[in-house]
Amino acid sequence: MRKVLILALTVVIVAGVMMTGPVQVLAENSIADGTYPVEFTFEGGSGRGGVESISAELNGGKVSELHITMTSPNYDYCIYYDEQYINSSEEGNSVFIVPFVEESFLLTADTVAMSQPHEVDYTVTLDMDSLWSAASEGSGSGTLWTVIAVIAIVCVAVGFFAVRSSRDRANRR
Repeated sequence: MRKVLILALTVVIVAGVMMTGPVQVLAENSIADGTYPVEFTFEGGSGRGGVESISAELNGGKVSELHITMTSPNYDYCIYYDEQYINSSEEGNSVFIVPFVEESFLLTADTVAMSQPHEVDYTVTLDMDSLWSAASEGSGSGTLWTVIAVIAIVCVAVGFFAVRSSRDRANRR
């Protein structure tokens, strides 16, 4: 009985160590491509307008672009890393689609809501943890759970056969 339990425990430990790498890879690759919301903070502007929401486009597990939605439809362009981007929204609030460069950036947006156009500066800081959390929830992370379920089933089966084997030996005596 003791030998069987030691063998079963050894099999479980070895399987756990061997699965650590594949489970990590599955967890990293379980994020599906798509657009996910990102929490953020921003400073600047007049206090009347600003950034309403930001979402990030993921491709191959990496952020490729940001979709920055402003609080009004009156922003006609923005300047992001010395490049000008035109409002891509045909109705509703202004939306600027820009390439992702880094987590904190300066955004200069031109608004025509006042008597004359004004460029307004905003410093935006993204909370990347919120992005990865949203992407993990929204993707098919079922593969990881499948691996965990298979490991659990193997552990239960090994335990069952260990107990059965010890009972068979006890009955033979």
